[in-house]
Amino acid sequence: MIKLKAMDNLIRKEFHTKDKIKSGNLIFLLSVIFIITLILMFIFQWLKHVIWPHMSIWESHIITNVVFTFLITVAAYIIMHKQNLWLNRAVTEIENRKRIENALLYERNKFINILDAMKDGVFIVNKDCEIEYANPALVKEFGYFTGRKCHEYFHGKKTV
Repeated sequence: MIKLKAMDNLIRKEFHTKDKIKSGNLIFLLSVIFIITLILMFIFQWLKHVIWPHMSIWESHIITNVVFTFLITVAAYIIMHKQNLWLNRAVTEIENRKRIENALLYERNKFINILDAMKDGVFIVNKDCEIEYANPALVKEFGYFTGRKCHEYFHGKKTV
């Protein structure tokens, strides 16, 4: 049980820190898009005066807005793609965890069935001397063990 808890904590820690989208990355991405848009606006103004003197200010703004909309769409796609990757990893992690839990449950049940089939009495205690499991042969000989410590169960003593 302790090993399972340690593995569970390790998985949770690794899972929560590995693939989060940090707000700093998003702010950086939006800042880059804003700077690129400003540069494009200056380029279009330069093009208006040098190459296309007949282009009106409205035409340059329309082109700038189209490019800006395109960049925002690309940024949104990148953000959604990162979130989708994170979601896929989360689903994969959950599926792996369920598969591992099912395998552990299968092995545990197999182990319990072996202990239950034994003719000799077998019990498992935790670090506080509390009985966590007793097979049917032991229960038949000493009675049910619910919430009792091993020294109380076997010897009738309240303390060790």
